[in-house]
Amino acid sequence: MSIACIPNVNNLWFKDMFAIRHLWIPAYFRDVLMGSLVRTTSFSESENSFFKRYSNPLFNFADFTLQYNNAIDAQRNQTQRLDYYDSIIYPKYVTDLAFENQLASVYTDRMFRVVKELISEADKSCRMISMSTLENIEVFKVSDARKNTFTVTQDIEVESYECECKLFVRCGYLCNHLFFVPRNKDVNNILEKYVGNLWLKSELLKAVHGLTSDESASEKGSNKDDKLQICNRCHGRYFCLYQCTFRNKNHLIGLDNVLAGIGPQIFTNGTTGVGSSSVDKNDPIKNIYGVVVPAEIIAHALDVVGTKGGASDKKSKIKSSIKKARKNKLTL
Repeated sequence: MSIACIPNVNNLWFKDMFAIRHLWIPAYFRDVLMGSLVRTTSFSESENSFFKRYSNPLFNFADFTLQYNNAIDAQRNQTQRLDYYDSIIYPKYVTDLAFENQLASVYTDRMFRVVKELISEADKSCRMISMSTLENIEVFKVSDARKNTFTVTQDIEVESYECECKLFVRCGYLCNHLFFVPRNKDVNNILEKYVGNLWLKSELLKAVHGLTSDESASEKGSNKDDKLQICNRCHGRYFCLYQCTFRNKNHLIGLDNVLAGIGPQIFTNGTTGVGSSSVDKNDPIKNIYGVVVPAEIIAHALDVVGTKGGASDKKSKIKSSIKKARKNKLTL
């Protein structure tokens, strides 16, 4: 693209837009890591829409803190549900390639559907146009289903791949052209560095304000971390039992009876914690404001002011201009 291609070369707006083409043309972000995310605001808009369901412009700081914690709990619950689905779903394979089975075991179900289509295209639609070797570099010309040809280079010495389409750099997963090369070489496993660290079934982060999985592994002896792990196990076990029983009424009744009998076994002193729920709700308010909520709140009546319609005495009531005009007319 050049200025000569523009119908009116003297147009200042076209000149300015062409001068900053590196800021708005997606092709210029192909070499930027995860550059595909810079052209859309849907991610932030999705988060804003989610938190709007838990917020209100009239909230004070205490209300906002409580509702924010509820929103985070909802996200954690959704994450646990998706983790459970990924653990029980067995995806359907479209090829007999060994690395498809490998990626199905590490990617989430939704992400594997995207990768599966690329593997299928690499197996059925991609074709080798040419191949050349230069020292330790192999260069492949690969044509895809849309009749586009891209150059794939492989460094044999360090076992690295690079495709001209830059899909792995932009989005974090391999393209159909890169899948075509190991497919032709009967490679069984994709290198771990090309699997990436996104959209995996393994847990990458713990709570929103918690530690990463590597940091948490080194601090498993802490009481806080142990409590969080126990909470995650409890949520997972309950959700697993519910998923197994919700289709059968008798199974649901059995689960309900078991849950009803757990309380007396845990709270042996006769207290189930239900009576202290109101006290627990006041704890965040104490921590935020630094004061204790009084047991009895006395509200004083406001002083009556002499506004229109506020006085009980008709003589002291403020009259409107219309009434004054009407009275003057009658006296005349």
